[in-house]
Amino acid sequence: MQLKKNIPHALTLLNLLCGCILVLLASIDFGQLPTDNLRLDIVLMLVLLVIALVADLLDGMVARKLGVSSELGVQLDSLADMVSFGVFPGMLMAKMIAQMPFTDGIIGLSTFGFAITLASAVRLGKYNIAGNNYPYFLGLATPSNTLWVFGFYLWMEQIQFDDVYVKFWIAMIFIAVSSYLLVSRLPLFSLKDGRLSWKKHIHIFLLLAGSVVLYAIFNMMSLFYIIPLYIILSIIFRNKFVK
Repeated sequence: MQLKKNIPHALTLLNLLCGCILVLLASIDFGQLPTDNLRLDIVLMLVLLVIALVADLLDGMVARKLGVSSELGVQLDSLADMVSFGVFPGMLMAKMIAQMPFTDGIIGLSTFGFAITLASAVRLGKYNIAGNNYPYFLGLATPSNTLWVFGFYLWMEQIQFDDVYVKFWIAMIFIAVSSYLLVSRLPLFSLKDGRLSWKKHIHIFLLLAGSVVLYAIFNMMSLFYIIPLYIILSIIFRNKFVK
């Protein structure tokens, strides 16, 4: 019985462990991303991020399935999410800004990246208080936002800018938009919607099809484009999932 009770906790701690390693990897300067292939650290980040996402998805499902949901599990889940989907994306953006030539040694500029961490904390705190009483999300969920940040990081590494200041301001605009979406009340559809039917869930099928096409074109960098597609489809098909 004790083992059964701790299975969800183990999944949550796996999420937290992956988040800690992701923060560690984000704190190390591995140099520029090659244009012909991906660095090992980038692949490792993606693998750890996927494991964290799967563990975060399964811990609650397993707890409910086994009938062992607890307040400790709720608190652990929130703390793990804060590291994996709050501290890590903020760290990644801070690292990106710190690597820009004119920001060398200027710690203050790189800390703008942690606006995403602060917005993630606010979102998770609001969720802990009020929960989610809708069959959809209000604002961009922290896991989705982390995937978007990771895709943006890859995009910024690949794209060449003649003016480094342009790169800096693009990063700042992205940070502002990302932070806003985390705490906004914009309705965004959930993929966990039971049995799918083409008529009722055309937005989900379009997202899946679009994601496949984008991945075929952009590979891992497609994460940067998939999340905006998700947001656009949520706006277009709002009446499909908002009752």
